[in-house]
Amino acid sequence: MNSSNTSAANSAQASYRFGVAMVVGGALLFSAKAVFVKLAYQYNIDPTSLMTLRMLICAPIYLFIAYRCTRTTSLSSLGSGLITKILLSGLLGYYLASFLDLSGLRYITANLERLILYTYPSIVLIITAVRYKKPLHLGELVCLAASYGGIALVFGTDMTLYDNTTVNIFADIEIDSTLWGALLVFGSALAFSCYLVSAERTMTTISSAMFTSLAMLGSTTAIIIHFLLTRELNQLLGYPIGLYALAFAVAIFSTILPSFMMAEGIKRITATRASIIGSVGPVSTMIMGVLFLDETITVFHVAGLAVVVISSLALSKFKPV
Repeated sequence: MNSSNTSAANSAQASYRFGVAMVVGGALLFSAKAVFVKLAYQYNIDPTSLMTLRMLICAPIYLFIAYRCTRTTSLSSLGSGLITKILLSGLLGYYLASFLDLSGLRYITANLERLILYTYPSIVLIITAVRYKKPLHLGELVCLAASYGGIALVFGTDMTLYDNTTVNIFADIEIDSTLWGALLVFGSALAFSCYLVSAERTMTTISSAMFTSLAMLGSTTAIIIHFLLTRELNQLLGYPIGLYALAFAVAIFSTILPSFMMAEGIKRITATRASIIGSVGPVSTMIMGVLFLDETITVFHVAGLAVVVISSLALSKFKPV
């Protein structure tokens, strides 16, 4: 191998390692979001208001970064079609997914929430299989079944550990609160999986910073419209300082930093690899749930977590790259 090939190989390896570091860091920061949100709910704030506060803090930073990106890539050069795709990706990954996730966290533990969100590797696999018309093999199906079995184990354990009330979701239809929270968070995982797949394809023609900024600004606009249609603006005022500190923490440490880190990681190592490496997230959330939220962790929680993470890691060898 000549020196130019060696240099190229070393450069590729360095880029891959940097991408892995970005994904790991992003996953750890994202995993802290559930803890921040559960603490924020102690101030009796609703999901829509919390999500709006979060994005109002984020918006100026994303706007500034988008402006800086236009120095090298003008919006007119992107074309309306690509901009539309980016905005739709943002609506999926940071509006719909966030709203469903924050809503679900009102009813379930941070540990269960993060574990359900971690179904996204299996969902990415299914989406990829459908897109490329790639049939799922027996090994893949076994891993998928084991992953969801692990979640079922943790779900069933939480059902017995915590007092569960019923939630009126529509007209006279009521559902167990833990089940409803789990369904909402699974919907968030589905939306985020679609975002990951869309982001990977779109970022082949645009920088990760520009993509993330535009996607987040689009989702911020949708969140503000949602708030103004359902709430009064003065509802964002008058909370204790602790609530605003938590909203700031969610915005900076569990939104802005990890969104750029994950986007850069996905660009360097692909969405399928990123979804697998992100397995550190559920483990981190379980530990933080015990330390900061006094959540109960049993041998069944540990077993369920292990099954989900190992199954997701095993899926990596089946995934197209």
